[in-house]
Amino acid sequence: MERDKYLYTWVEYKGQPYFVIKPYFSNDYELLPGKPTITGDKKPHVSRSDLKNLPKLTIPIFKMNDKVFYSGITDSPNGKEVVNEIAKVISYNHYSVPYSYSVERDSGKGKLDFATPFELYKLDL
Repeated sequence: MERDKYLYTWVEYKGQPYFVIKPYFSNDYELLPGKPTITGDKKPHVSRSDLKNLPKLTIPIFKMNDKVFYSGITDSPNGKEVVNEIAKVISYNHYSVPYSYSVERDSGKGKLDFATPFELYKLDL
């Protein structure tokens, strides 16, 4: 059986980055947001023919200890909260896509957040 060239890739859908997965129970592909929202928007489903028309994205690559601007959603004692601050890349795990990066925010030393590559922006300090 041939490898599915669309599965586990990043694509652009309606101007935003999404990671492609395929649930076992569905004929369609599911798109996981590369820039999640605090409301947890519904994950779009697309057919294979529609997926073929979506542009593939090149993901930004970060190294350990890179300083980045982290703009994402994190858990807090009060639920989900929006984060916009400087952080340091701690690790990368390609098995935990789309949240493949662990970052430590400057304001939360010792606390790790998990981020997609599209929630991080390289800083040249």
